[in-house]
Amino acid sequence: MSSPTRQGVHQVPTRRVILLGASNLRWSISTVVPTVRESWGAPLDLLGAFGHGRSYGIDSWVLGRSLPGIVDCALWETLQSRSPAKTAALVTDVGNDLLYGVEVQQIIAWVQTCLERLADNHARTIMTELPIENLERLGPLRYNFFRSILFPRCRLTLAEMLNRARELNQRLLKLALHFSATTARPQKEWYGIDPIHIRKTAGNRAWREIFSKWNADNEQVSTHFRRSVGLWLTLRNLKPFQRRFFGAQQVHRQPCARLSEGSLISLY
Repeated sequence: MSSPTRQGVHQVPTRRVILLGASNLRWSISTVVPTVRESWGAPLDLLGAFGHGRSYGIDSWVLGRSLPGIVDCALWETLQSRSPAKTAALVTDVGNDLLYGVEVQQIIAWVQTCLERLADNHARTIMTELPIENLERLGPLRYNFFRSILFPRCRLTLAEMLNRARELNQRLLKLALHFSATTARPQKEWYGIDPIHIRKTAGNRAWREIFSKWNADNEQVSTHFRRSVGLWLTLRNLKPFQRRFFGAQQVHRQPCARLSEGSLISLY
């Protein structure tokens, strides 16, 4: 199998961002990357593990595509091989695993492992809470509709899901406190009829608010970056290091993109 990185091909930037999550990051990638650069500066060494339906600890399948759990993916091997850098991190979309039937204790163990690894790299970490306020506004019909589309194997009732989501969120808050991670609470106006995915029209505001917490000390960073159709197309077509598609293994060398200002993007 190919190495997860192409050592020596690119000069690795001295600022780093690590993004861990699922669909919200994947669907918003063309907004997320420019906002990350504006919040943390550039050029960046951006390492990401996210994707539709991504789990923190088990293989996830969506429309024939499979990705490994975040805690076991090759991102961590790549991170160990990198030189130290000023690092910011985001941990988000933790609630997916509830709808895969994973117990709260196991989800917490996976997230704790990720936070320990980020702390070992002195990362300034943000962790988003679950969108509890938005979930509590769900009725059974809307819940069953989205559950059948997004998580068709899930059999949790709305009441069971809400109880587990509240427990998970409280334990995530305690975990964040233990690791000195900053928490970001999703706002109900970020969402539309879909209860867990940030609306496209709210994306700029939502991600700017989330990532602003990296720079609470108002450090001066480079913030003027041009957004273009070319950048949008590049970001929408990035491929991770390893995935399966209808059972066939696919491997893509990383970094999968180098932006004009020198930022490297590697996905796992």
